[in-house]
Amino acid sequence: IAISLTVFYFVTKQDESTYLPDDFFIYVKIQSLRDIYDNVIDLKAADLVFSSSKDLRAIQKAILEFKSNEISKNYFFKKLLEVKADIVIAEDYTPIIVLNPGFLSLVTRFFPQMNSILKIDGITTTHQGKVTLHQFLPESDEESGNTGEDEEIYFSVVNNLVLLSTKADHIINLYTAHLTNKNLKNNKEVMGLRDKITAGGFTDIYINSTSIIEAITRGNKELTAILSEISFNTYSAFS
Repeated sequence: IAISLTVFYFVTKQDESTYLPDDFFIYVKIQSLRDIYDNVIDLKAADLVFSSSKDLRAIQKAILEFKSNEISKNYFFKKLLEVKADIVIAEDYTPIIVLNPGFLSLVTRFFPQMNSILKIDGITTTHQGKVTLHQFLPESDEESGNTGEDEEIYFSVVNNLVLLSTKADHIINLYTAHLTNKNLKNNKEVMGLRDKITAGGFTDIYINSTSIIEAITRGNKELTAILSEISFNTYSAFS
């Protein structure tokens, strides 16, 4: 059985970069999600980052709610968190996350079937064409008056990958990027940087300098004129 499962995994696994759109502001590749979970989420600096938009706050709230649960402190659960994660900040500043659980995906890929039986609270499932989309709505907080309605998280499972975002359209866009080949896998500049970058930490960060400059200078003719005299690489990367 073990050999059959291993063969099935390698035959059906997909490259996360074929789902990630090539029109991004920032792309972060994380070698192990546990490093972020253990070392970043609880930092005060992280609070500043997550509080910068309601989309990021939704993700932080879901994580912090779970971290208060006893299961989250379990040794075996933390071992399960040792999965790869790719995070893209889209041009509308929405975070998009693609998780690659590795062999654990032999379990996660059956989430739609398991949820149809278990009916997990807070999760609703819809179908858009061939895409199965799940919506997770955090519990409301009566004391703060937060209903949770603006903090929903959408996710979808495809083979060995789990796709997440705070907007349903972005999940659909991931499938579109895969089908049309307009993805990071086919972005020669980004892939070239990935081959050259020296992996020293637990993350590699890629920045679309052109898109960021366009956003900063939009509507500002003086700043546009100044920056137009400076030559920037389309993409920059560091680890």
